[in-house]
Amino acid sequence: MTYWNLQNADGTIVLRLEENDATGAMSGTLASDGTTYTVQGGWSASGSVPGRLASVFALRGSDEADAPTWIAASGVMMGPGAAPQRITLSISIASGHDGSLRRKNAELTPLGGGATQKRKIVVISDVHIGMGTPTVWFQPSVHDAYLKGICDWIIANAADVQEVVLLGDFFDQWTVPCDEQPPSIEAIIKANPQIFGPTGYLCQVLDALGGNVTFGPGNHDMWASVNDMSFIVSAAGHSPKFFEGGTYRPPMPDGGQKNIALAHGHEYTMFNAVDDASPWGGLPVGHFVTRMVASQMKRTLKPGQTVADLAGQGSPDGLDYTSIVKGAWARGDVNVVEALLDSVAAQTGTPKDQMFVLADGSSVSLAQVQSQYQGLFSQWQAKEGGGTQGTINAWKSVLADAQGYYMGFFGQRKAFEQSAEVVVFGHTHIPQSGLETTMVNYANSGFECASIPDMPPGGTQATTFIVIDGSTLEVSVMQCAQNGTQIAPINVGPVQAVPVGIDDSCYVKIINNGAEDLILKDQTAAHGYFAAPLPATIPAGEFGLVWLQDYAGGAGSQGSVTYTPAGGGPDQVFTFTCPLLLIYSNACSGGTSFRTKSGSGVWGAPGVVAKSGHPFYVEFTVA
Repeated sequence: MTYWNLQNADGTIVLRLEENDATGAMSGTLASDGTTYTVQGGWSASGSVPGRLASVFALRGSDEADAPTWIAASGVMMGPGAAPQRITLSISIASGHDGSLRRKNAELTPLGGGATQKRKIVVISDVHIGMGTPTVWFQPSVHDAYLKGICDWIIANAADVQEVVLLGDFFDQWTVPCDEQPPSIEAIIKANPQIFGPTGYLCQVLDALGGNVTFGPGNHDMWASVNDMSFIVSAAGHSPKFFEGGTYRPPMPDGGQKNIALAHGHEYTMFNAVDDASPWGGLPVGHFVTRMVASQMKRTLKPGQTVADLAGQGSPDGLDYTSIVKGAWARGDVNVVEALLDSVAAQTGTPKDQMFVLADGSSVSLAQVQSQYQGLFSQWQAKEGGGTQGTINAWKSVLADAQGYYMGFFGQRKAFEQSAEVVVFGHTHIPQSGLETTMVNYANSGFECASIPDMPPGGTQATTFIVIDGSTLEVSVMQCAQNGTQIAPINVGPVQAVPVGIDDSCYVKIINNGAEDLILKDQTAAHGYFAAPLPATIPAGEFGLVWLQDYAGGAGSQGSVTYTPAGGGPDQVFTFTCPLLLIYSNACSGGTSFRTKSGSGVWGAPGVVAKSGHPFYVEFTVA
C-alpha cells in the first residue's frame, strides 16, 4: 500500500488516497471547496499493457449526507503511481440538496513538495464540551458531527494550516445544576474519548499539524491549566499547547511583527470577566447565573430531553438579559448586578436559600453571592479610570454581556492595546466579521453548540469558526452545515466600534522605518481620552497604534504623542485633531511623511489632510 496526498495551488482541492499497487484499487477522501467526500476507485499505469500510453484513474463517492452530494473525478498522472508528481484532475459534483451540477478542473501537486506555505490560522471557540449530562449545551448526539466535520476540514487542509487555536470555552464547567459539583477538565476529557482519545477528532488534528494546536481558557473553563493539556495525548504523542494571560499572539508566516491578537473576550464583560475580588477562585457573577439556569433546566426537562432540544439554549440560555440591563440603564441604576441576580432567580424559580456546590466541593449561598458582587459596577468604574469615562465604559461592559453589544468597541480596543491589525474574540456566540470605518479588523468566531430548533434551515444559529490568512490578514467566517459535511465561508455583517452617536475619534498608526526604537515620552489629550494604553515602545521596523476617543458633546478629539529615538536624537511629535463642529477642520502633523482619510473614504495622497468627515485616520511614517 502507498498513499497519495496532493492539493491544488490555493488548497481548495485536496486528494488523500490509499492505493494498492497490485490491484490498482484506491480509497480515501477528496476535498473540494470545504466539503470532504469519501471516494473509491482505481488506476492503471502507463506501459502496463501494450498501447497504454498514460497513467489514469477514476474516483466516485459522496459527502454521505442524508441528501447526498455525489462526486466523480478522473485524472491523468505524471510520475510513478506510488508517488505522482502532478495530477491533471477533472471533477463533477451533483448536489442532492439543491440539484445543482458543478464541474471544475485542477492541477494537483504533492503536499510534501510544491505545496503552498502554511499560512492559515484556524480559530475555534465556545464548543462547551462537558460531561454530556442534559443541562450541558454541547450534546454529543447532536454536536459531535459538527466538531468532527471541522476537524476533518482542518486535516484535509493541513498543508496550508499553520496552527489551530482553541479560543476558550472549549470545555464547560458552568452548565451544571446548583446542587452538583462541577467536573474537572480531566474528567471532561476522559468522558469524551471520541474527541480527546488518541485517535479522537482533536488528536487527529494534532497529528496532522505536528502538534500545532494551542488552547487558552475562557470563562466556562477558566480553571483549565497547562497540566490539563497533558491528559490529551494523540497517537503520535502530541498534546495541545497552553497560553495564559488572556491574549495569544500567533507567529506570522514571514516571521515579522505579530499583528494578530486572539482572546476569548470575556475580560471586557462585567458579568463574566475573572473577578480578582471574588473569594471563590476568581469566579464572576455569571457563573452563578448559569448555575441557576441549569437547575431550572434539570427540574423542567422531560425524560430523555436535553437543553439541545429547546430553543434559545446555547445562545446562551434563553433568558432576556438585554431587558434587565436596559431597565437598569433607564433607571440610572448602577446596582445592575443586584437587578441581574434578582431577575434571574425569579425567572428560574431559584429559592432565596439556594446553595451552590463549587468545584472544590465547598458550598456558598445565594445570599453570599448577592452580597459579594453588590459593588461590582463601582469596581469597574474605578478600573476604567473613574469619572465620566469610567462610568461610560462600565456600562459598555454591561451591554457587552447582555447581547454582545459594544464588543466591536472592545475588539478595537484590544487591537490598539496590542498594536495588532486583526483581533478575534469568542464568548458572545455571535459570529461577526469587520468593523465599520476603522483601520483594524475585528471578528468573532461564533460557537459550536446551537440548539436543534435554532440550527438552519429553520433557525439562524449555525456552527461557525474563523480562518485567518496570516500572509494577507484576510479573515473568513466559516460555517459548518449538514451535520458537518459542508463547510464554506459565509458573509456576516460588520459592526460599529462606536454604535451610539457620532465617532469623532482620531485613529493613528505610527510606522517606524527608522533604525532606532521609538520610546514614548509624552502624551496630551486636550479633548477626548486615550481609549487604549499607548505603545511604550515602537520597535524599529514595526508600527504602533494610537486611539484618541472623543467624549459625548461638541468638542471632538484633539491630542498628541511624543516619541524619542532610543539612541538619542530629535523627538518625534505627532499631533491630530478631529473636531465635531463643521467650522473647524481635521488636522495633523509629524513624522517624515503622513497620509490621511476620514469616515469610509480612501487614503489620500501623502501630505494631504482629509479636512472634513469623521472619524479621522492618520498614518505617520518615520524614516
